[in-house]
Amino acid sequence: MVKWKKMSQGMVAFMGVVGVLTAIQHSMHHHDEHEDDAPPPPYMKIRNKPYPWTCTDCDFFDSACHKECKAKLAGFNKAVDEVAKPEQDAEEPKKKVDPYFDLILNEKIARNEYPKEELDAARAADPCLAAQVCTEEVWNKYKDLKSSGPAKWTLARAINSGVMYPSSFVGCHAGDFESWDDFKDFFYPVVKLYHVGFDPDNTPPLDPDHMNPDKITVDLSDSAKTKIISTRIRCARNLIMFPLNPGGSLETRMAIADLMEQVYATLEGDLGGQMFRHTTMTDEQRQGLIDSHHLFRGKDKMQAASGYHEHWPQGRGVFHNAEKTFVNWINEGDHLRIISMENGSDVKGVFARLARGAKAIEDGVKQVTGKGDGVFMMHPKFGSVACCPSNLGTGMRGSVHILVPGLIEKKGFDWIDAKARTMHCQARGSSGEHSEVVDRIDVSNWRRIGLPEYQLVTDMITFANWLSEQEDKIQAGQDVED
Repeated sequence: MVKWKKMSQGMVAFMGVVGVLTAIQHSMHHHDEHEDDAPPPPYMKIRNKPYPWTCTDCDFFDSACHKECKAKLAGFNKAVDEVAKPEQDAEEPKKKVDPYFDLILNEKIARNEYPKEELDAARAADPCLAAQVCTEEVWNKYKDLKSSGPAKWTLARAINSGVMYPSSFVGCHAGDFESWDDFKDFFYPVVKLYHVGFDPDNTPPLDPDHMNPDKITVDLSDSAKTKIISTRIRCARNLIMFPLNPGGSLETRMAIADLMEQVYATLEGDLGGQMFRHTTMTDEQRQGLIDSHHLFRGKDKMQAASGYHEHWPQGRGVFHNAEKTFVNWINEGDHLRIISMENGSDVKGVFARLARGAKAIEDGVKQVTGKGDGVFMMHPKFGSVACCPSNLGTGMRGSVHILVPGLIEKKGFDWIDAKARTMHCQARGSSGEHSEVVDRIDVSNWRRIGLPEYQLVTDMITFANWLSEQEDKIQAGQDVED
């Protein structure tokens, strides 16, 4: 490479330097506008802003300031050397693939070949639903099909997470709204296997009043209220004008985040708050969200294999109101995870806030985009559409943390969870699935689909009341139900 310091000091050579620097400066102006949207080019490692020493008055031609400009230029020769290397020298080393964030395709999936050995092994060793359904017959039917939606999704992409990680219980994801019906003979059986008792071909129409808290038919007992520590209800929603995130791009993720930032500006009262982007939040803001357990951090190999975490952390963000009782996750997996939460036992109040928040977001999207009809993906058979079969229908999980130390000690957690399933609920450790159980448990609705959200909250309240009654019996020295 010809070194700039060794070039002739003549004006012609110096004009060459100016040309290079001008080109660099124009490039850097262009990239500064989007420096949070994409990995920085090599020269941005030298400076994050345009070179401050480029003379905008004379472009090095005015003799009065030529000497000063030239002196400033000489002081940056080393930096210019690095920028001006031949193209082959300027190439960055290839980014190391991170299985916790990057999309890695199984070799056969990448070639669009049926992964027979992998799926056979998954069927034999693990309960992966995608492996059970994706027979060679189903594969041959859909292997050359692309979805009719914006993702142009394929069956190969749909099952990659299950092929890569056969211990994944579901093992498949949709790339756009249209995928669910375009690959019907694959997705519908998976949905039926996951949501036991639900038949997508025989389901009642969606209740238009499905999030009305006034339709909750039971109240918490006074005894249950004294035992409940906190309440949290969330739902997943996706915007109809974008592909689902496994089939999305950097551009769609950024567009969703940009749109939602405008939508949040329309929220008022107890719903109003602030959005924090993963790429721009300060260390103090990040730590605050970690301390309050509101920050999501990705890093899941099974989800990454679906395309969930592509372009991380671009386009991701967290919104919360001042009290942190209304929280949204933007592009964690689905476009939106809408969360209502607070300490105490006001389940109906928490659900009412969730319903108001979801409606306010829907209205805000309509206001910002000018779109008059529905903005959330809603399927006539499934209800709310998500990228994973597990979140279809309502995408809702309503839970309380409830103190039942006597019941845990006498009957054990497995007994409690088995009872929960008979009442359409689920029990797990208060720190999440498989976490240690000491004196309290997390109780939530088990059903997700084919029913309105208010019915699922009713399920959870009913079981919390039953648990509290059994705990009272134990504390009184009485026997409990078997």
